[in-house]
Amino acid sequence: MKPCNGSVPDLAPARIEAALNRLREEMHPLENIVQAFQNVLIEKARLKTELACQPDLPAELPDRSRFEQGVPLLLQTEPTSFPEDWWQRAAERLLPAMQQGFPKLQDDLRTIEQSLHSRRLSLEQTLEAALQNRADRLAEIISDLGTYPQTFHFALGQLMKPLVEKRAEALAPLIHELPWHKGYCPVCGSMPELAFLKGVHGQRWLRCALCAHHWRFLRLACPFCDNDDPETLIVYFVVGREQERVEACQECNRYVICLDLRSGFDETILDVAALGLVHLDVLTQEKGFSPAAACAWNIVSREDISSMPLASVEAISVI
Repeated sequence: MKPCNGSVPDLAPARIEAALNRLREEMHPLENIVQAFQNVLIEKARLKTELACQPDLPAELPDRSRFEQGVPLLLQTEPTSFPEDWWQRAAERLLPAMQQGFPKLQDDLRTIEQSLHSRRLSLEQTLEAALQNRADRLAEIISDLGTYPQTFHFALGQLMKPLVEKRAEALAPLIHELPWHKGYCPVCGSMPELAFLKGVHGQRWLRCALCAHHWRFLRLACPFCDNDDPETLIVYFVVGREQERVEACQECNRYVICLDLRSGFDETILDVAALGLVHLDVLTQEKGFSPAAACAWNIVSREDISSMPLASVEAISVI
């Protein structure tokens, strides 16, 4: 597809592919994981590039008082809607990529695909239920389809992400100057999948697990429960790779992966960076912690990365 108005094409797909190739070279034990996610990540990036040619989605200024009280933007507006062809294109591009990368899930993925074609499943209504944290409604949808819940959440998450990310990019300028002190996303209300440090003073930023929006957060606080007691905040890292670490909270038993980007890093490929840190997810979950947000890559089993040197891990208290 030609770029809109003669603009330069988005280079994100090529950057992601190059980052995946570098990850495969640097972290050989992750070869099968990279291979499974490669087409999904690249197709999502290509789809987002194509969606840039669609008409801009409406964006309204938020109610400042409600926003400052912690009400995310998408919960202040009408139910999020997207052009029908956006949903169709997401299904056509991403479901085959998921079936190729995750052959054990093919039966459930085909069920989802057939349900979309027959309109038995509405992605619009499913997204609305997800944004409103309607676990009961999501359970009804899953029961009606007869798919495994884990597969359903994985597949629907991948289908929704590029569309919601485009929506978040349109909304981000509206809240650029507004204060936000919550550990959940100011745009969609989802929890973070990743934290990262940047800037001279190591400002801490969080990245939303659903819409990929970035927002600044306290350096020494748990985004899940707001605990800021240094005695109960723990950092785990692999010796020799201290710039990649886990920030875990002993109060709520939640954790978030953190990257130190102060030495330089391309923020456009954070998807790939998170994928390359699944060994930290495995390590931390074996210690009894749960991720702040469930993501496709933090439910990987230890057997998939059995050759990763997980034994050489140090734990230090946050100071």
